[in-house]
Amino acid sequence: MRHLHSFLYFIGVGALIAGVTDSIAIALGGSAGNHLLAIGFVLLSIGNGLRFNGAGHTPPRASFLLLGLAGALPLFAGMAPLSAAFGAMFFLPLRALGANLGAAVASHKFNKGLLLFGTLIGANVIPGIAVGIPGFICVWALTGILQRYYLINSKDEVSTQPMNMNESLVPFTGGVAIAMLILLFLPYATVFDYATTADNTIRGNTMLFLFAISWFTLAAGLADTMATSALRISSAILAVTAVYSLGFIEKLSTPEIYGSFFQDPRILNLANADTLMLSEENPLYVPLITSFCFAIPLALAAVFLRSIIRDRKQLAATISGFAAAFIIIAIAPRDIALSSRLALTVAAFIATLLFSFKLFNSNKYVVISVAALTTITCLLLPVTQWQPTVHLAARGNFTWQATEGSTSAKLTHVDRNLVTTHQDQNHNVYFDGRSAITPLPNSLSSYNQSDAFINSLSAENDTPILISKPEQLINSAGNHSLIKLYASAQYNSRRSLLRHELFRQASMRLNENGLCVLRIASDELAPNVAPQIAQSFNDIFTDSKVFIFSDTLEIPYLIFVGSNQPIAINDNARSIEITLAAHTNVDTWLLQGPWRPVDVLMANNRPLLNPKVSLYHRAGAVLSELASHQAQGSHSLLGFYAAHLQAQEYSVHDTYLQDNPLATETTSDALEELLAVTKSHSNSDYLHQLWRNVGLVLVESREITWISTYFGSLRKLGWEDDFVLLSLAHAALESLNFETASTLCITILERYPQHIAASAVLELARNEQQVPRDGHMGHDH
Repeated sequence: MRHLHSFLYFIGVGALIAGVTDSIAIALGGSAGNHLLAIGFVLLSIGNGLRFNGAGHTPPRASFLLLGLAGALPLFAGMAPLSAAFGAMFFLPLRALGANLGAAVASHKFNKGLLLFGTLIGANVIPGIAVGIPGFICVWALTGILQRYYLINSKDEVSTQPMNMNESLVPFTGGVAIAMLILLFLPYATVFDYATTADNTIRGNTMLFLFAISWFTLAAGLADTMATSALRISSAILAVTAVYSLGFIEKLSTPEIYGSFFQDPRILNLANADTLMLSEENPLYVPLITSFCFAIPLALAAVFLRSIIRDRKQLAATISGFAAAFIIIAIAPRDIALSSRLALTVAAFIATLLFSFKLFNSNKYVVISVAALTTITCLLLPVTQWQPTVHLAARGNFTWQATEGSTSAKLTHVDRNLVTTHQDQNHNVYFDGRSAITPLPNSLSSYNQSDAFINSLSAENDTPILISKPEQLINSAGNHSLIKLYASAQYNSRRSLLRHELFRQASMRLNENGLCVLRIASDELAPNVAPQIAQSFNDIFTDSKVFIFSDTLEIPYLIFVGSNQPIAINDNARSIEITLAAHTNVDTWLLQGPWRPVDVLMANNRPLLNPKVSLYHRAGAVLSELASHQAQGSHSLLGFYAAHLQAQEYSVHDTYLQDNPLATETTSDALEELLAVTKSHSNSDYLHQLWRNVGLVLVESREITWISTYFGSLRKLGWEDDFVLLSLAHAALESLNFETASTLCITILERYPQHIAASAVLELARNEQQVPRDGHMGHDH
């Protein structure tokens, strides 16, 4: 029972530390560097407290009560001096928490291992269960209760005298070394999978499992029998492993090696897979690739850590080393942080090896000299050779190429790139290891056209800025006329731009008439999220609007616009505007604070091996849910796209590599919704383009009744466009009304004498022939 109590308490502490870290990082700005800085600050505070009994352990204490206020820190996001000051106030409460942990560790000989794994499990698992500020408060309260009734052995007296340099130097540099190893491998950890929230949790649990096995078996035996030798040997091997593993990951990413492993029949049988290659959707994929890449470094790290963490104060020194490494990387210039991680990792392990000999840690001057020479020597080595570019033959990352003027695209190759140096100015550099992929051909046109639409909303474009990561917004100078938040792959929590606090920072960096725009594909959202974003914009900005944009029948974009001044749009843009109710009774708590529920919600949005239909249905559900918040009596394209997307069915036509009208289905309900919007905005260029695509689908599907009904209504509205007349001509031809078809085609040719399609249909009508088809697909009308 005592061990269970300890384990639960340490899990709660780990989750609490993760929540405080996330809150401080959000308050500082939310960038990757802010998260590293917050981790370093929190670990430094905890490590400092672990060394002493001075803070006491009889809750409730004021120090622990103050930790509960950490959940409110995100309210100060964007206010750099104020948020930093409030964050610094948590040093003493965190130090007190560390002192309680130190007392707990010292009370029983097994509690050191329980602390390590309990905190790691809590930090990895709990944020996916207890989410948001309410979840943070619950974790804080339960941890306080467990701490209040924790059984401390008062007979175990621990000296409050600090360790001398010889005792603390090895665990401190060891902590630096392990932290640098983590930072080195962090960009590569997600190269081989989608890196969704669910994947991150599975990956973390797999690493914990491998680490625990090594800790309680190999590491335990070596540390108990040959601690110093195990430390020196593991230091040297880890330094070599850091170099070798990067090359191994690069080799593994080649199609030959990657395919030989995941196409192996034994692997497929183990995973009970019925595919030719183990897909990323298989439950065993992430554990297997994680074990394949990191089993050896994890086993060596377990031996290394168990050899240097012999008692409570050495644990404190190790955690302080962790903190120092994270803080140094966080404040270092970005280019240096990217290019020197491997060098610093190797240097830290070599320094740990040397400091394990008394000769090298005899006095501070020798210590400084050894550390400096080791680091400089490693930095002088050819760093670029240790920054490989990874090309992974993974499914789902397609590169398409379209020739100029063509509406179709060809699949050129499949890859996923990891670029950690500025090898090519045309490549983006990502610190977290993910890469952007070329838009699919069916969305390429909408992608470019939505850009043009967003740019047209701003009267002045003198200082526009494109944001794809939070740090770009944090580091911008401000006074922008247009801030564009292009959120891609929102199921990737670490790249997510869907933070209420980030929107508020954007509002602070706009000029007087500036616009903040968030564009996101509706299939990359989940129900309940879109209304939260709209409400967040409404709460932060003086005026806000929502648009739905696509110039095809494919999945549309949702475009959220906010400004600190009233937003003026032209009549053309009003046709794609969504008018939401003034009081939607939607709170933005999904987007606020630590452990946002939206991250868990988006975890279900991971791509599938065959996403053709599932993505449509997901987008349809998102748009249907947002439509329920429309203002009464208003019309928008939400209803049309929701009904249209939910009507999609998978068929052989969906497997074609170019756009095929027969791959698209629609319904009369969707067309009724589209016609209702068209009657309100009959002069809209966007609606003209949309109907042109509808006409192509209906003609190819031979939907005679729908063409006659809806395109006949368009003609009554005064639409004499060529596609309207040509669609009606096709319907007349299918109905054997050759005279009407001829008349319509002649009308088109009088206006456009070179109209090839009209000429072809006119010839068929004069010969009283129908359009030849090999097959027929559509509703029986």
